[in-house]
Amino acid sequence: MKTKKRIDLINRIVDKLSPKYTKKDIKIIVNEVFDTITEYLEEGYRLEFRGFGIFNTKPRKEKTGVNPSTRKTIHIPARIVPVFKPAKNLKEKVNKKRSQ
Repeated sequence: MKTKKRIDLINRIVDKLSPKYTKKDIKIIVNEVFDTITEYLEEGYRLEFRGFGIFNTKPRKEKTGVNPSTRKTIHIPARIVPVFKPAKNLKEKVNKKRSQ
């Protein structure tokens, strides 16, 4: 699987929006979007972007696991994890692009 980083996203947006916006402007906007999504999830909100997907949090129960290197059992505490559920449109576009 190929990997892209935040800077790749920023550069792609700069390519589409320059010269109207500078790389510095786009970097500030992208970072603010990610920070705001994180803050909303921390506050317990569900974020819905029509046609893209839903960001939400999900509780995980505590459980007992096994450390694979030592084979010792370990306690894994309950926690809340972020989850993303892609919209139908996004799934279809990704599958269409991958199947070509």
